[in-house]
Amino acid sequence: KSGQTIAGSINIKWDITQTADLSVTSTVDYWNGTTWINLATDITDDNYRWNTMSLDKGSYYKIRVTATDGLSIKEVIADGLTIRNNLIFAYIVPIAVVVTGLGVGTGFYIARVMKRKANLG
Repeated sequence: KSGQTIAGSINIKWDITQTADLSVTSTVDYWNGTTWINLATDITDDNYRWNTMSLDKGSYYKIRVTATDGLSIKEVIADGLTIRNNLIFAYIVPIAVVVTGLGVGTGFYIARVMKRKANLG
């Protein structure tokens, strides 16, 4: 739906009503503020899983689903989407170096895990 805040991996779902006995395929694209980027083509299902974790936060995103049965085309756009993903940082620090007659090993542990929430304000 338009105007939603999304994060992580989300399921995009749409309804297809077909009166003729023709197969329908769909294409899913997203607007990155400058251009449309294709996510999937020739989908025969009525849903698509979109992972937004690699995208910058912002409120200019749109999703476009275009369905066709070969005779007609229908396009639906959800706009005003805001992406807010949390970032997780992990630091690995060496804690020991062990020398034995069999070889050299290094032990590690995660010293600190910080979770920074996106600024929602």
